[in-house]
Amino acid sequence: MTTYETCPKCDVAIGEIHENSCGVTRCKEHGFQRFSCPMPGKHTPTKFTGFWPGTQEAIERGWYAYLDTKKGWTACDEDHADATPDLNRVMSQLRWNSESEKFE
Repeated sequence: MTTYETCPKCDVAIGEIHENSCGVTRCKEHGFQRFSCPMPGKHTPTKFTGFWPGTQEAIERGWYAYLDTKKGWTACDEDHADATPDLNRVMSQLRWNSESEKFE
């Protein structure tokens, strides 16, 4: 699991609010990538947690996947050699909570 001291895109520290133009930040209101938000000027960016968005949620639930060149992303155990937190599953099965700034 990769954790970051600062955001890999806008360089803010853990606990600080991402810059408006950052590609990592989420829209605090909707949970979309901020630049994909239908109202980006109205909603604020999220705070940087030290993780890529959705990573903590996948790990907490034991959701991992690996890229199979013939089948695409395939669910697996965290012990699989190519396992990575399953962000696709997070996005498809969880809902954004604007208060906690997490998918739940």
